[in-house]
Amino acid sequence: MADFSRKNCFPAALVAGIALAGAAPVLAAVPLGGLTVAVSPKGDQLVAGGDNRVIYVLDPQTLEVKKRVAFPAPIVRMGFDAGGGMLGVSDNDGTLYLIETGGWTTKATQKNRHRASFSAAKGLVASTDTDYRSNTVSVTSLADGKDVFTVKLPAQMPVAAMGISPDGTRLAVMLGPNDDKSEPKVAYSDIPKDLKGQARKLFELKNDGKTSLVQIYDIKTGKQVSEQKTYFTMNHSASLAAFIKDGLLFNEYSNNGVEIGADGEGRLVQFSGSYLYGSGVSHDGKFVLGGSLRDFVITDTSTLSYKAGEPEKLGGVVKEIDKLPGFPEYFKGFDATAGGSAMYGATSAYRVVKFDSTGKIIKAAPVF
Repeated sequence: MADFSRKNCFPAALVAGIALAGAAPVLAAVPLGGLTVAVSPKGDQLVAGGDNRVIYVLDPQTLEVKKRVAFPAPIVRMGFDAGGGMLGVSDNDGTLYLIETGGWTTKATQKNRHRASFSAAKGLVASTDTDYRSNTVSVTSLADGKDVFTVKLPAQMPVAAMGISPDGTRLAVMLGPNDDKSEPKVAYSDIPKDLKGQARKLFELKNDGKTSLVQIYDIKTGKQVSEQKTYFTMNHSASLAAFIKDGLLFNEYSNNGVEIGADGEGRLVQFSGSYLYGSGVSHDGKFVLGGSLRDFVITDTSTLSYKAGEPEKLGGVVKEIDKLPGFPEYFKGFDATAGGSAMYGATSAYRVVKFDSTGKIIKAAPVF
């Protein structure tokens, strides 16, 4: 893991103003149909849920529905605690439910807990107080619903992505996009015509007059470890933040991402496959999962080699599920145990798919 030190930090005063991201921010909490999925750290419990207000308790091997639990609202995200005794469920109104899995009863609820990002290995969940222009980020224990960390954000700064380190000690937050007068702003018509692909995307990001701040906090002490500025900006729809061996990896719906090391500059990356309708990360951060229309991609983060300023299309394993009749099926959510011993995806067609780290599909079954 890279050493994020204060000497590489950029003060918040360098960033002026806030601008809305391109797409409507409500997309982050609107269930777009179908299911998402969560697996316990031991791989012995599996649940799925979505916009039809049901928690499906599944057999992790056969994907057979063992129990149906009525839920009061559409489900957006879910995550187990370390022992599997508690399940955190985030609905599309920003309410976090803590459900005891022995009897599937709700033990506590918390309002204004949007954009939930779970860390199953340590039983934690990060959330924001609003869906877009957040003022506060909290980290909550799934064991008892108590906040173990809270931080007030700079006024009116949107949270693009956030994630908890696998060991549960650090929280990473990307803030932006922010108007920044120190970055050039080139009109679309003036972008060099000979630039293609990632080279063009890199030019656009470095010349759009916007930057992001990447902050890392120590969850136990509550102190900010680092703050770095990057040219990379993204919409928070389907966003993900993961701690990897060379720093941090961020991705989002457009399939573009950035790997950020200690220098703060960031390397532009593009994930294999097409747009990422759903994404996830294994409990140890080793694998990043993403999917779009029928296809899904597995990226082994341990193979990434960070080199600042060099755009790269990440390899990864790309696979497809069988085609169903009717409207295209897309992946909505993913989860995986440490080491990728058990990987799952869930789709808009109410299917759950089990696969391994090579992309081999073990089973795909409808859930109803």
